[in-house]
Amino acid sequence: MIWAPGRNKAQSLVVSALYELGKAALIEREAVLAGGLPGADKNATLAQLRVDPSRYLTVSVDAVLLAMAERGLIPVVEGLSPLEACAGRILGHWA
Repeated sequence: MIWAPGRNKAQSLVVSALYELGKAALIEREAVLAGGLPGADKNATLAQLRVDPSRYLTVSVDAVLLAMAERGLIPVVEGLSPLEACAGRILGHWA
């Protein structure tokens, strides 16, 4: 795939916006990773484990994909939301 000019800059803006959201987090060289299937409530699990979200930069795949869609970085597929369109691409349902 050949990216259109300006795509790297647009992607950098997405990353910068995510870092901006987490700038208030304490920098203690610690990380908490939570993973799971789509729809799994990872935030609820972190809450049960008493993880303080204000101490960490939170990166959600869905939030990244929505930010990319807002900047035109995800192709528009009629009848699909940006997240559905991404899933289709990843699963090979459309080229």
